[in-house]
Amino acid sequence: MKLLAFLCLVSFAHSSNAQVREMMFNSFPADSVLQVKFDFQDSLVVHSWHNSAIFIETEVIMTGCPESLLKHAMAKGRYRIEANRMNQTLILKQSELTRAPINYPKGTCDELVLHRIYLPTDFKTQDHLEWHRSDEVSKSTINY
Repeated sequence: MKLLAFLCLVSFAHSSNAQVREMMFNSFPADSVLQVKFDFQDSLVVHSWHNSAIFIETEVIMTGCPESLLKHAMAKGRYRIEANRMNQTLILKQSELTRAPINYPKGTCDELVLHRIYLPTDFKTQDHLEWHRSDEVSKSTINY
C-alpha cells in the first residue's frame, strides 16, 4: 500500500509541470556606436560594464509547461533580439514585440522574460530606453 501511494505521488509530481528556465546570450559590437535605443516590451535592466561591446543576457522562465515547449519556442525565435544599425545609432529590439500566449492541451503557459543589458561605461541615459555616448569619445575607441 505504501508503495502504491509513493508511486501515485511520484506520478503526480512528474505530470505537473514545474518552473523551467533558460538563458540566452547576445553580444553586439559598439565601437562606432554613439546612441543605443531599445524597443522591448519585456522587463529590462541596464548595467554598465568595462567593455567595448553590448552584452545582453535574456532569462526566460516558464511555469505550467514542459521544458520541451520552452525549447521549441526558443528554437523558433520567440525571444530573439534583432539589431538594426543606422549610422552611429544601434536599435535593439525583440523580434516579437507582442507574443500570443503559449497554449497546450493542459492549459496556458505563464512566461516571464527578463533582459539584463550590459553597456560600456561611457553610455549615459536620459530615459531607460535610449542611451547616448558623448561625441567627444576618443577616436581611438570608435572605428569609423
